Amino acid sequence: MKRTVQISAALLCVALLCFSLGEARAANQTYTNAPAGTPWHALIQGFRLIKAGDFQGWVNNWCHKGDLCRNSSSIRSLKKYNLPAMKRLLNYNPSCLSGNGDSIVVSRVDGDPLKDNQIRVFCECRPNSMPRPIKLKKENGHWRFNSI
Repeated sequence: MKRTVQISAALLCVALLCFSLGEARAANQTYTNAPAGTPWHALIQGFRLIKAGDFQGWVNNWCHKGDLCRNSSSIRSLKKYNLPAMKRLLNYNPSCLSGNGDSIVVSRVDGDPLKDNQIRVFCECRPNSMPRPIKLKKENGHWRFNSI
């Protein structure tokens, strides 16, 4: 009897885990010309500026001032290391920012953009490789990059 209860509990845990993983793994979704105010718009516009090498424009428009771009030292570090690395990724992997530079492919989203103030978006940049996680957070009602 005790053994049956343990097996039943284990099977229930496995079923719940499979169900939750199934929800987290949605099929790839392509966003093209996303409307302003959406996280997809922030990603597309931010990626465009990074790809063009306009790091200051990205900092001014798309970097979360309270967390990621909180002071001149963090901005300097972003411009020296993170943004050039992301620019290389965007330039050598056209699927990161596809179409006419107006589309992204999202493989997964942790969080609900309609309810949450912070989400993690997994962008497909290279075929057969891990998606790139990007954290976005609302600041004054607008989505901004919180990590890159």
